Amino acid sequence: MPPKDFETVLIKHFYQEAEAQLYAAKLREHGIEYFLSNTNMNNVLGATFSTVGLHIYKKDIPSVKKIIDGLDLQKQSNDPDFSFEDADETDIEIEKRLLETQQKKTDWTYLLLIGFLVISAILSAILSYQSSRF
Repeated sequence: MPPKDFETVLIKHFYQEAEAQLYAAKLREHGIEYFLSNTNMNNVLGATFSTVGLHIYKKDIPSVKKIIDGLDLQKQSNDPDFSFEDADETDIEIEKRLLETQQKKTDWTYLLLIGFLVISAILSAILSYQSSRF
């Protein structure tokens, strides 16, 4: 069993991985270790079926709560001047790759779904034809 300081906790859920990455970038900026869960499921299934979790060490809860509360407050203020401009070039590159990956996975999901429907229709027609012959 890990020491209590190294136990992890889920601190926040996100419907969009991009938003989770932005919060994670802010934690990284403050030197706080974290990990994101369900990023692959969220990309494949979308936010309807899955959320991305932001996990931290239990010992970091007080400082992380302050950071998250500040980001949540800025987000809720609907301030048109607010943005995550603290993101550096690495964060921007990560965001671009995430969006590209999401698009590619979405395209493949649609192709697989269409392929499944076509195969189902063909099999249905074959079975229907064979049953009508007897």
